Amino acid sequence: MSEEINDVIDNLGKSFEDFKSENQKNIDEIKKNGVADPILQAKVDKLADDVATKAELKQDAELKEQGLEDAKKKIRCFRN
Repeated sequence: MSEEINDVIDNLGKSFEDFKSENQKNIDEIKKNGVADPILQAKVDKLADDVATKAELKQDAELKEQGLEDAKKKIRCFRN
């Protein structure tokens, strides 16, 4: 796996952990008060968007790496 994909995965993991933590706070707030704190809800929504964006970056990086590997295989095939 390339360094680029590893970096994206690390960033995705951190973002997801941040999301889980803040989302749990939001859930606890709803259980306690019956409603979500709008500021906390906005933070959770932003973190969810961040996770989705980083998941897309991970997929793009994996597809790019797969395309590079496919191209290398074709080049090796032509050389033989």
